Amino acid sequence: MKAIAPPVTVVSLVLVLVLGLPAAGFDVPNSDPVLDSSEAARSIESEAPSPPTLVVHGATGDLQERLADALGRFADAGLTLPPLDIAFHDHRSGCDGHPGLFRLVDGVADIEVCDWTDHTILHELGHAWVASHVDDEIRAALVAYWGLETWNDQTVSWGLRANERAAESIALALSPLPPRIAPVLIDHLCAYSLLTENSVHPHVAGSCPDVDGRQSTTVAPVW
Repeated sequence: MKAIAPPVTVVSLVLVLVLGLPAAGFDVPNSDPVLDSSEAARSIESEAPSPPTLVVHGATGDLQERLADALGRFADAGLTLPPLDIAFHDHRSGCDGHPGLFRLVDGVADIEVCDWTDHTILHELGHAWVASHVDDEIRAALVAYWGLETWNDQTVSWGLRANERAAESIALALSPLPPRIAPVLIDHLCAYSLLTENSVHPHVAGSCPDVDGRQSTTVAPVW
């Protein structure tokens, strides 16, 4: 059992109001949304992803709001997350020395966050989405896209694993973008389109060559 603080129930107020998520600390099944009587509202609700089952540990008021914002970015992008169990720690020892840590356990995304940055939260949520949605075909395409040799060989350094770059691509694509887009960021935005099979990000329209119906590149980016 993880040595973490008890679940913070106050987070339910922020997350329920902002995203309609279940209360933190309780494993609440998804319920059908309450729909407006208009046909347009029914159409919008039917396309929106269901909020994930959520348990949160050790979150302060500020972290609750930032987590709600991150989850909202996934929802806005139409990226459905699996059930989540998220713990915030005040030292990297809670994440085996890393900024964050992700494991998929019996279909539940077990996430530890030690560097309390918006990017770390998005990156670890990116792992949760990738683990629950990306098939072997797209994994192979991502390995080739980056010019790498492995999807997630733990003996290989962090930056040379396609799995880590996939989570990074999602985090960057869902973050506010700078006015000028560097080439390495273009590569990540193209990878996001490949991963999610969404339309090409508007900032990289025309920059992602199409290969067999997927976004790809033959040049490995500078990492």
